[in-house]
Amino acid sequence: MRRVEFLSKDKKLVGVFHPMKGEEKESPCVITCHGLDSYKDSEKYIEIAKRFSNDFSVFRFDFRGCGESEGDKIRDLSNRIEDLRAAINLIKNQPSVDANIGLFGSSMGGYLSILIAAEEEIKAIVTWSAPYRLGYLKSDARDVIQDIRCPIMIIHGDKDELVPISHARELYDCADEPKELKIIDGADHRFMDLSLRDKAIDISLEWFKRYL
Repeated sequence: MRRVEFLSKDKKLVGVFHPMKGEEKESPCVITCHGLDSYKDSEKYIEIAKRFSNDFSVFRFDFRGCGESEGDKIRDLSNRIEDLRAAINLIKNQPSVDANIGLFGSSMGGYLSILIAAEEEIKAIVTWSAPYRLGYLKSDARDVIQDIRCPIMIIHGDKDELVPISHARELYDCADEPKELKIIDGADHRFMDLSLRDKAIDISLEWFKRYL
């Protein structure tokens, strides 16, 4: 793996690039997008990178104001979409990555993945616990998701204490095919139960293996 520094407008962001294991050849890449209070080095994203990198390259990064990246988490919140756009542009120019880029987003990261996929050429998306609207950002993901032309997997826990399960159902209803909705019985917002997290990772990995 390789630590990477890159710019999003005036802020220096930090990420970690995991090349696909095995043969040295171009591979698809999954970019992970953490939630409001998370960061790239949380246990969840390290485990995802470990599991996914058998089949793809993985890029996990800190949005501005989080982890190692510059900025203020609250004041710079509306610029997180620019951070994701900068990460996508960075990965597009990696010689070891082919044209197939997937987005994995949890909570706010899932919301941002939906917004950006309506503009960028993304091959597949997986969201966990994603809301369709955030009070501090104007865009409604239900209005945007219908413009996405790539497969989307929506995963949500039925015990999510922060984002009602109705958000997942409405996003699914508004999305075009191919799409899938998986409700994980017993899972909370952060998928803290490791067995349920592993189940969600397995579902996510199979989706990306099918479409990347």
